[in-house]
Amino acid sequence: MGGFGSGRYAASSRDTIEDLPFFGIKDWVAKGLIRPGNAFDLIWADEDGHPEASIDIRIEKVSSVHPALVGLLPAGSSVPDHLQAVLEYSAGRAPDDVRPITDAIALAQSPRGFAGQSWRFCCPGCARRVADLYPGGDFFRCRKCCGLLYRSQRETRQARGLKKSVRIRQQLGGTGEYGEPVPERPKGMHWRTYQRLLEQLAEAERP
Repeated sequence: MGGFGSGRYAASSRDTIEDLPFFGIKDWVAKGLIRPGNAFDLIWADEDGHPEASIDIRIEKVSSVHPALVGLLPAGSSVPDHLQAVLEYSAGRAPDDVRPITDAIALAQSPRGFAGQSWRFCCPGCARRVADLYPGGDFFRCRKCCGLLYRSQRETRQARGLKKSVRIRQQLGGTGEYGEPVPERPKGMHWRTYQRLLEQLAEAERP
């Protein structure tokens, strides 16, 4: 089984959110995986369904106070704990460079109004609380640390305009083909709506 850090498991400047595998804490919550002492794994498969990369994960309870400072706390004081996810996997930029990696990701709870608490990863790269982590080189980090954008953000203005043009033309009853005559106002559509769509169409098809 391969590792992370190379091939399709390594983020590059051309990659988008949709191009890379990731794991999200919402899925962990839904499956009841966030429990101290719990261990599980995540497996990614290739196009043929064969295992290609995996991560072993265990949830640990750790003290928020450094062991060397525990003795300085007032007598009878309780030491606050928090949870972390310890990731173990293989990573390397080349087959002969693959090495074992152990990385700890702190887990944090944030208030969510009447819905109680919601879990988040604390990205080790920037300390932001995030819902998803992605392979950025040898380690899993948040979208911003990996320099990832959404696919729609990679599109040029002209490409986005052409997509919008197709949607508007189809909304007006046309085929969506660029260059065909602008469809007449559909029956039942207000003139104000029709004029607004024509203005949006002109803007979308502006060179």
